[in-house]
Amino acid sequence: MRIIINSKEHETSCETLLALLEECGFRCEFVAVEHNGEVVKRDEWSAFKLKERDKFEVVQFVAGG
Repeated sequence: MRIIINSKEHETSCETLLALLEECGFRCEFVAVEHNGEVVKRDEWSAFKLKERDKFEVVQFVAGG
């Protein structure tokens, strides 16, 4: 299945958003996810089913100074 993540196409066999984030190497405790313009709550990630051509924006929080 093809998914768009941060404007880049990604091929995956993952079924859920949580599995996709882990496959892509995101540290889930430090990201926020938007799906087709809507924020996806963290407690919904494991049940959120992926569909062909879904579009996600993943924002990583970074500490620094």
